[in-house]
Amino acid sequence: MTKTFSELVPIESTFHDGEIMQWVNARDLHAFLEVKTRFNGWITTRIEEYGFLENQYFMSFTENSVKPQGGRPSKEYSLTLDMAKELAMVERNSKGRQIRRYFIECEKKLRGLNFLKDNNLSWEAKGLLTFITMHPHIAFDSESLSQYSSFRSSKIRSTKSILNELEKHNYLKAFYIIPPPVIKEIDYEN
Repeated sequence: MTKTFSELVPIESTFHDGEIMQWVNARDLHAFLEVKTRFNGWITTRIEEYGFLENQYFMSFTENSVKPQGGRPSKEYSLTLDMAKELAMVERNSKGRQIRRYFIECEKKLRGLNFLKDNNLSWEAKGLLTFITMHPHIAFDSESLSQYSSFRSSKIRSTKSILNELEKHNYLKAFYIIPPPVIKEIDYEN
């Protein structure tokens, strides 16, 4: 089973100017991609080659960690998620191919989002189906879906009621969601 991008490369989230920003450590990406060239040469070449702008696509800083044999402080890079994805997809090796295939699969799923036009579905049901669509390599069942509490409205709906709505409109079979005999209720008020 193919893993999601965030399972392949660690992603850090920060809150900045009222927005959640997602970052990837460039050294982690370099290591995952198994790039043969040295990190410093790779990252500076890619920044120049693709025209990435500092403070827009990445931030750089000096890491003042203690070096066992002395030496200069290392320059580190935090990449936006978009930049990290682009760098991963242009890498010409098996790891780059793995990332490209993952995003191609996501794109195929997105093209099939006809349920968004279904006026019979609530926004919670559409949100849950979008979530499932964006995670194409995860096998979902009602139990695992009940973990996700972000699918709610001011009416406070349970995961069970959303799954019942999806079943009524024949979406459970289309998305391979298998309800177990007993569906766990989630109390969103607590």
